[in-house]
Amino acid sequence: MRIGARPAAPSRHTITAVAAVSILAALGAAEARVLAAPAADRNASESTAPEAARLPVPVSGGDGDGVSDVDLGSLLQMDEVSVASIKTTGVREAPGIVSLLTREEIEASGARDLVDLLEMMPGFFVGVDVQGNLGLGMRGNWGQEGKILLIIDGQEINETAYGTVSIAHHFPVQAIERIEIIRGPGSAIYGGFAELGVVKVTTRGAEQIEGVEVLQRAGVAVGRVGTDVAHPFVDTYLAAGRTYGDFELSLSLFGGYSVQSEGTYTDIFGTSFNAANASARRPLLANLQAAWRDWRLRFIADGFTYQAQDDFDVAGSAPTHYRFGGIYGDLTTVLQLGRNLTLTPRLAYKIQESYVTLPASAADQQRIIDAGLLERLRMDRALAGMMLGWDARPSLNVIAGAEAFSDVGRAGGTPGDGSSVQGTRSLSTVAAFGQLLWNTPIANITVGGRGEHHSYFGWSAVPRVALTRVFSSGLHLKLLGSQAYKSPTFMNYALERSIDPANRVRPESTNALEAEVGYGLPTGLQLVVDGFLGTINHPIIYSYDPATGKESYFNRGRTGTYGGEAELRFGGRNVAASASYSYYHALASIPEDYRVAGGGGATLGAPQHKGVVRASWRPTRHWLFGATAIGSGVRYAVTGINPVDQSYLVTTVGARLLLGLSARCQDVGVRGLLLGLSVNDLLDSRDVFVQPYRGGHAPLPGVGRQVFLSLGYAWER
Repeated sequence: MRIGARPAAPSRHTITAVAAVSILAALGAAEARVLAAPAADRNASESTAPEAARLPVPVSGGDGDGVSDVDLGSLLQMDEVSVASIKTTGVREAPGIVSLLTREEIEASGARDLVDLLEMMPGFFVGVDVQGNLGLGMRGNWGQEGKILLIIDGQEINETAYGTVSIAHHFPVQAIERIEIIRGPGSAIYGGFAELGVVKVTTRGAEQIEGVEVLQRAGVAVGRVGTDVAHPFVDTYLAAGRTYGDFELSLSLFGGYSVQSEGTYTDIFGTSFNAANASARRPLLANLQAAWRDWRLRFIADGFTYQAQDDFDVAGSAPTHYRFGGIYGDLTTVLQLGRNLTLTPRLAYKIQESYVTLPASAADQQRIIDAGLLERLRMDRALAGMMLGWDARPSLNVIAGAEAFSDVGRAGGTPGDGSSVQGTRSLSTVAAFGQLLWNTPIANITVGGRGEHHSYFGWSAVPRVALTRVFSSGLHLKLLGSQAYKSPTFMNYALERSIDPANRVRPESTNALEAEVGYGLPTGLQLVVDGFLGTINHPIIYSYDPATGKESYFNRGRTGTYGGEAELRFGGRNVAASASYSYYHALASIPEDYRVAGGGGATLGAPQHKGVVRASWRPTRHWLFGATAIGSGVRYAVTGINPVDQSYLVTTVGARLLLGLSARCQDVGVRGLLLGLSVNDLLDSRDVFVQPYRGGHAPLPGVGRQVFLSLGYAWER
């Protein structure tokens, strides 16, 4: 919603909220009659209790091997997240459609990187962008350029120039303690990079490490022997952490090598090359965290590099090397202003380099650097903010905050190349946000919003309202209405007139309605079903002109999807399993960039149907076994070009089934020793990555079956 727009009649969100209160009130009254319990007891058993009363209880070992006696039915009450509300709440009462991945689930999955982990989540899909980059989509909508926010230890990882995140073998899954996900709009809290979703990653700190950990992992492709050169997948993770009274300090280092493809890539004009020799990934990451009492310092240094030959639409003659560098840091503290009043100031700074072109030869690289012709794009962002939290009553919490940040872009390249932005430019943003959480006998009510003013693009403002209710019978309900926006990025601004001198990019906006119903049994079985409707107005769409080699961005029409997701979970004493299904259908009005003629409501690159089954078994505390199956329907992809009118030819990519198995043993024979074995893509289905818009990029083949061995050791203090 743009401030200054014409006042409208009561919105669907308002009507939904009124209806939701009536429904929840009726259900609450019905429950009261059925349970016939005193009001005090009934309120104490539900989510209207103060937060302190809902904190997790300790999990104690039940047998000699330390296997927990607590089943999933109890654990579901203990899972708490803050991604949807800033203030910690239970997953079932969080004001959003929320997913949580715990460390044990990550370990049991055998995942190689964030691509594998997020593919397991309902609603997510992975596609290929230009120059071999893999990105994320949500519920049929492509979210690569600043529409799905990735946060690691409080740091916004999306690069400021385009808003993208390169996720393939970039960040260490070995370091992750938990992942909290909003499968839906998050702009009311997080701003313009959270239009479609939020992925919040928390890594292991000093409290979890308490010593030194080292883990070496190596894998190799073993499918279709004799047809491809098998390139290795290796990474090394080293971490140290210690607590000294009120002081905590941890440091982790991560590096590795892999290839994104073991197959042959063929562009839309028929040019082919062996992608195994042109898709190397080389992650390099350092993560430092220090804390003293209520003060916390975080620092991340990222030196990710990769190579690609697939380029935009035409395959290059040789691989090009790229760098995505980043330095992230912030300092926060919590100031106690009163018994129930806190102030949290924050200072943050990040420096990022995007798509920096590195010549393959070290000699050529140095020569071009010395000549000042190396194509580069560096963004600096300085941010200052503060947040006020007030527990006005045990059932009422108020959060208000403000932040301001300045972006300075420094770009350069080969003179006259037509696509580079020369010189230095500065943009600034100020924003304010607020949220009220009110636990009432009828429902938990969340009302909030965010307003933001950009020095070039002007105002954006978005509200949200959420009604949630957890019943003592095991039922929970959520009704959510919100708006979101995608702020144009630095390069949207810089390239808006590259192709059309009269073009002007403006923020895009999203309207979303969501509902969730879930039911859990004490036996550890839980079913959760959600439905959604989201419309994106004036989406900012990337365009590339092959005739001139120029790139630009345009606002075009309206897009969006509707559909639903369902997840069935079971957990017992030493077994956990889940099965999920996702479906979306595109709106009839979507632009041609995403449309599939005769596709039955599908958008380019995004499977309409996806199912995931996960299971883990821990027979003793030493052993953990896991299995994962990901199946999805057909996808539509640009695979060629019509020689007559130069239009893109769209064909189908067949349904896929990816199976994975893993086994881990820890402290067997030697305390602290870890051994692991896992297999990805067991059936060697050779998945492909599809571009989710008409950019002219043909499908990029994946790796196929890989077998991994892991060896680790932990020295505890």
